[in-house]
Amino acid sequence: KVGTYTESIGLGSTIANGGGSWGTATVVKGAVGETVTLQPGSGRVVDITGTPTRSWIIFENLILNGTGTGNEINKFADASNHIRFKDMEITTGPGHGIITAIDAAEFINVNVHDYGSATTGSVRHAIYQQGNNTLVEDCQLHDHLKGLGVGGGYGIHQFSVIGPGSGNVFRRNRIWNNGSGILISGPSTGTIAHSNVLFYSADIVVGSSGATTNSNVYNN
Repeated sequence: KVGTYTESIGLGSTIANGGGSWGTATVVKGAVGETVTLQPGSGRVVDITGTPTRSWIIFENLILNGTGTGNEINKFADASNHIRFKDMEITTGPGHGIITAIDAAEFINVNVHDYGSATTGSVRHAIYQQGNNTLVEDCQLHDHLKGLGVGGGYGIHQFSVIGPGSGNVFRRNRIWNNGSGILISGPSTGTIAHSNVLFYSADIVVGSSGATTNSNVYNN
């Protein structure tokens, strides 16, 4: 229900895994029409790393405030899979908004803003995508605290660490007031980026490092 909770969702969470499809997923959801904020003040707000692994879980209608967090506000990694953020807001942390290094993460209508640091040398991204089969759709990724230009980070930065990254789709997102827009770097294959709106020092860069093959970028 409505309120700000000094809690995180992390390694000790008792959230059960879903049933093997989005239709039978476990749902962690703020009450409809109410403002529900998680603000632990340290660590990560949502930390799905290590063991036990998590799968088929949907987080919906929550504000994740990263005040006091570290390198990233939220992180998915290791053997977990099929984690979805839907209708979420992520804000106010010195690090990346999200790091995802799992299979089949989804971000649908997620507003990531006022993240990163204004200090020199702090390059952070709204979504730092390091996995496979990731969907980023209808998101708003904006206002890195360092502002426009070099060093401000990307709205979406793809750089696979469990790669080669494959099957990733970035579509219908609005990206502005970051260092740049979307970076598709290798190793990766088959990335699709379409129908994104990028403005105020935003662009799409393909293949800046590593082997990037079969990318399909259109209608942006």
